[in-house]
Amino acid sequence: MGHQHSEEQGFDRPPFKSSYVTKSYHETTPFVVADVGGTNARFGLLKPDGTGRPFSYDVSDIKTLPCEHYGSFQDCFLDYLSTVTAVRPRAGAIALAGPVIGDEFSMTNRGWRFSLSGLAAEVGLERVEAMNDFAAQAYSILTLKKDQHTQIVEGAAAENAPKVVLGPGTGLGVAGLTHLNDKWNVLPGEGGHLRAAPVSPLAAEVIEYLTSRYQYVSYERLLSGPGLVNIYQALLAIEGNTGRDITTAAQVSQNAANGESALAMKAVRLFSETLASFAGDVAMLMGARAGVYIGGGIFPKLLPQIAISEFTSAFRSKGPMSHYLENIPVEVITGEYLALHGAGAWLEQCLQ
Repeated sequence: MGHQHSEEQGFDRPPFKSSYVTKSYHETTPFVVADVGGTNARFGLLKPDGTGRPFSYDVSDIKTLPCEHYGSFQDCFLDYLSTVTAVRPRAGAIALAGPVIGDEFSMTNRGWRFSLSGLAAEVGLERVEAMNDFAAQAYSILTLKKDQHTQIVEGAAAENAPKVVLGPGTGLGVAGLTHLNDKWNVLPGEGGHLRAAPVSPLAAEVIEYLTSRYQYVSYERLLSGPGLVNIYQALLAIEGNTGRDITTAAQVSQNAANGESALAMKAVRLFSETLASFAGDVAMLMGARAGVYIGGGIFPKLLPQIAISEFTSAFRSKGPMSHYLENIPVEVITGEYLALHGAGAWLEQCLQ
């Protein structure tokens, strides 16, 4: 499932309002930021880059630590901090793959449990705050540099209008960004679990086939790593098993890229058209005239195989409201360590 959680972001506690954490403090001493999933924990040090521009800073000393090597997140955190010798951070923020409710957090797929206040004390920081990992991904689009995204649908972003972020990966993350009182705010939701609508007669057959397997077919059943496999396997059954069975998204993508499988190419095309149509729907729903941003681990890798003209058509084909989407750009996020940068963007706003 996607990791976005509409009522569980942990933003109820005003972050970093204590007197010791000020903007001037951050300009001289870095924060530690982390992105913690079930498999890996990524850490880095965040500090403004000196340009004075909003959301412009450097993340240094990035390290990825395998979670399985540690009995607790505290041990993992301490191991990272032991490698930081130049300066000792005093506060930090972590992006967590799961719901963040108050002070307590539990990683059911890793068996780690901790409180944020207890974690801060154990690792020697004055304060630690947490946010959901897809919320961090959403905030990261505020930090993107020119070489970290590619525009695939032309348009002109309206200044301070809402933005939409989609993240097809293990699940399908969906979030909005709105500008209010000189700050950007994430609006998380469960958009990935909306019931999927077909973009073509073939897509309708795929959804009908998957309905017999899952009863309820959400967009996440189609627009994710497992979703790409679902599309391929549905096409395999619809076309009378004329191809070989494939069980991973990487296999579908590879077989489509090298031209070995016409069925894999058809699956990638249907994935792309469905994503484009869904992106257009969400853009209309959110009034996202500042653009749609697509990240996650799936679509950027498929980009060389995507017919941009077909994607654009599917994005904008909304009947009498097609004109509404004519000037909304779609960007594909290609940068790395986005949750670390997103945690940084969130922190920067907390200091204002």
